[in-house]
Amino acid sequence: MAITDILNSSKLGLFASQGALKVTSHNIANANTPGYSRQVVSLAANPKSIFGSGVGGEGVQISDVGRKVDELIDRQLQLSNSESGRLDARDRFLDQIENVFNDLNGDGFASRLEKFFDSVSSAADNPANTVARAQVVSDAQSLTLQANKMYSRLTEMALPVDKEVTNQLSDLNSQLKNFRDINVQIVRANSAGTAPLDLLDQRQELLNKLSGMIDVQVLAGASGSMVLQTRSGQLLVDEKYVAQFSRNDRTTTTGFSGIGVDGQSFDFTSLVGGGTLKGLLEIRDQAINGSGGYLTRLESIVDEIRFQVNSIQSQSVASGMNTTQTGVMNLGGDLSTSIGSLVTDARSGKYQGSPTDLSRVQKGEITFAYGPNADNLTWATVQIDPATQSLTQIKNLLNASLAVSATITPDNRLQISSKPVTSTTGTTGTATTTTTSPGVYGVVSDTSNILAALGIGAMFGGNGAQDMVANPELLRDTNQLPVSQVYKDVNGVPRFDDAGNSGLMALGALRTVNFTIVGHATTFSRHYADIVGDIGVDGRQNKESIVAQKSTTDFLQQTRDSVSGVSMEEELTDLVKFQRAFQASSKMVSITDELLQSIIGMAR
Repeated sequence: MAITDILNSSKLGLFASQGALKVTSHNIANANTPGYSRQVVSLAANPKSIFGSGVGGEGVQISDVGRKVDELIDRQLQLSNSESGRLDARDRFLDQIENVFNDLNGDGFASRLEKFFDSVSSAADNPANTVARAQVVSDAQSLTLQANKMYSRLTEMALPVDKEVTNQLSDLNSQLKNFRDINVQIVRANSAGTAPLDLLDQRQELLNKLSGMIDVQVLAGASGSMVLQTRSGQLLVDEKYVAQFSRNDRTTTTGFSGIGVDGQSFDFTSLVGGGTLKGLLEIRDQAINGSGGYLTRLESIVDEIRFQVNSIQSQSVASGMNTTQTGVMNLGGDLSTSIGSLVTDARSGKYQGSPTDLSRVQKGEITFAYGPNADNLTWATVQIDPATQSLTQIKNLLNASLAVSATITPDNRLQISSKPVTSTTGTTGTATTTTTSPGVYGVVSDTSNILAALGIGAMFGGNGAQDMVANPELLRDTNQLPVSQVYKDVNGVPRFDDAGNSGLMALGALRTVNFTIVGHATTFSRHYADIVGDIGVDGRQNKESIVAQKSTTDFLQQTRDSVSGVSMEEELTDLVKFQRAFQASSKMVSITDELLQSIIGMAR
């Protein structure tokens, strides 16, 4: 081997050691940089050469500088980030939902419902007591105010969640664009023969962030690029394309603006499979709204309470019987279409602009007891068929009956009144003396449910928790509160006990009756307790899932750090090793130089 070969090998050794020291220094400098992957130098001997009868080496070279990564761990970490993002988003709002239904202070919906039934029981003990009747109406109003408040808080919660969905889409668009830009830089660097190691780390860190926002799966692209798409197959990023998310005019099943991609009209909402965006959509469309949402369940229990109470009230009679009653429900804008053909809302199933409880109306009859006074009553019936009769036709049928007159008030409510009763009071010679009294009436039964649906004699008005109200007529005059019911005597003659309490007793009995709400039959109080319990379970399970998911994420991060993280001890060991190699190569250069000088001196 020539002396120049030794000098050249030493020089290459210096360069290799210098390069390795540079990589080691870079690792140490980025020991605390988030997402940084330790870079590793690979050294290789130069191709051997043959001289004379022997074989000699040509020194060393840096064959590669690479990142120390485990792609499987990185993928598992992305999936874990996606689930963590979903759970964290849910957790922020589940506590707020639970607080809406919280009844621990004794002033929530459950407490007010119990107070209402308590006051009904007290009034039943003394139905003539005006104070007791006033308390019933007051507690009914208190219940409606709590329902209004809960509805308002839940809907007010859904709106900022929906706003956050919009903000999340804006942030997602920005991060996808950044990912595409880094992708382009990596492709350019690879094309130029440069290893873009730090860019690869930046892209991986951005990928981890994206996976926390939305479900992401990775495919290999050309020239070292990455192709991103959702698990449902929606393309997010490739070498040239980046998706652009926005809200569109499509309406989701819960009434919010849909999510569009690149301005397309289809709704992407149901295809979101993970991340913070998924968690927000679950809160908005499942936890609050949706068929099993807590707002929907609140509406369901309020609807059932309203109808069942009104059904009892509409078939009960006030003290002294009735002379006029005005329904608490607005009849809506369509009075000429048969009830069974009225338009309903596809999401809620409720009638659009018409009383909600018209959905409860069925073929049946209304039975009235009427007469000049409560001691002289007779029967009258009106046949109801919602399949063929409109509200106007039902009003006309009531008006044509012998028992009552029916009109529609200027504010679009049904009003029924007793018909004047003319009776002979005596004769003088050939003249007959007659008198006319306003007459009285009472609803004995209504198997069609039409009177409850229109709010005749009702306790509650409105079409849901949002606008549930106590009947204004009862608030103005508690004497109109139905307290008793008409009954048949042994001869089949209608009788009414002015001091009776059968109406209040029937109303109080609702407390222990099982009603089927959302597929489950139990009492009102138990239904509400189930809602509160389910919220607690959802919140607790979500928190437990967060703890478990955090443990998984921490383990994966620790595993990644053990593979890709920078160990200062290891780097310092490499620093000493490459420093010694550099010094040894330097010494070889010095020795080779002395040999060369000696040879030159001998030649002289």
